Amino acid sequence: MSAIEWVMHAPDYRKGPVSVRFLLVLPALLVALLAFAGCSGDDDDEEIRLDFVLDEWAIDGETDEAAAGDMRFDLDNEGPDEEHEFVIIRTDFAPGDLPTEEDGSVDESASGVNVIGSISAFEPDNNSSGTFTLTEGAYVMICNLVSDVDGTETSHYQQGMVFPFTATPD
Repeated sequence: MSAIEWVMHAPDYRKGPVSVRFLLVLPALLVALLAFAGCSGDDDDEEIRLDFVLDEWAIDGETDEAAAGDMRFDLDNEGPDEEHEFVIIRTDFAPGDLPTEEDGSVDESASGVNVIGSISAFEPDNNSSGTFTLTEGAYVMICNLVSDVDGTETSHYQQGMVFPFTATPD
């Protein structure tokens, strides 16, 4: 007879409200629960955190790829003068070849341009963040603002505020 069969068929000696059978089974249950708890942590559900710096006229990221899934984008606008936004576009276009409007901004409704999400414009010397789910594929992160810089309408995208990114298989 195995130890488990013995515990299940052991006489029910009671000492107060807790039976001997319960006291014998409790350690085995605790070990099983701890083993299952250690196996149940699903790393696929963890959010990836990525840091980006935006300034005139660049977007710099700590990496240009990460495993597909939930990603938190932490942004720092180092200006020094312009507010910036952060638009995440899934596309097969090369980063500098996105279709544009007459003012130089990216045509976000063009065929082949799939805007996944964006973080609204925020002032220099400020931070902003957002979490988005990226599936496997090619992306381009841009600032799509057009602003008056020294009397000239200036497209931030055309000035180089573009960052290629790949969401890899997880």
